Amino acid sequence: MLGLLRQGMALARYIEYLETLKSHVPGSHLIAFVTNPSSPAPISDVSFATLLVRKLSAIPQREIWIHLAAFGGELSAVASLRAFKMGSNKRIRVIAPTRLGATATLLSLSVADEIYVASSTIVDPPRINHLDESLSKTIALWMEEWGDIAEEFLKANLPINGKHLKELLGENVKTLEEYPDVFRESVMFEKEAQDVLFRERKSGLLILDRKEMFFL
Repeated sequence: MLGLLRQGMALARYIEYLETLKSHVPGSHLIAFVTNPSSPAPISDVSFATLLVRKLSAIPQREIWIHLAAFGGELSAVASLRAFKMGSNKRIRVIAPTRLGATATLLSLSVADEIYVASSTIVDPPRINHLDESLSKTIALWMEEWGDIAEEFLKANLPINGKHLKELLGENVKTLEEYPDVFRESVMFEKEAQDVLFRERKSGLLILDRKEMFFL
């Protein structure tokens, strides 16, 4: 019973979060990937990129927000994610109020029209040293789009913060401090979702819409 109550609270928080986003971009939709940061096991049995393409394809709305608080995950389908984005008319905004892990960073740079981070958001550079040929080509394509300054970030060995990411990538990166209501709701939602995962000992959570909540 307590588990269902916690899930209900997280879902209610998600709805408030979505309504806040809709006040900025009417008619938009929110997908959220949240993992339990205290879990020792990353979500290595699912490709975020494959799952994301599948869900994005099924969503009728053109304006999409993706909340990313995910650790681990496979990169094998990033090329297909890029191909989807190039052939799609959807406008995608990624929100990461606390952290973008290496996988999440690569996904964000591959698919997002805009990235929303707090000044203090930890941004891990993608690990690109051991990628296969198709991924290397994909990275080369979007590096060309983002410009020479992206190369500095990709070759970095240490995480940077959201403020530095904005300095590197310019107007495509927005600071959440400019949108205090979105910032507040994103942090509260993430905390609520991670609390569910922690207390129910789940490794990952995907919330699709008002009616659906999925554990990975």
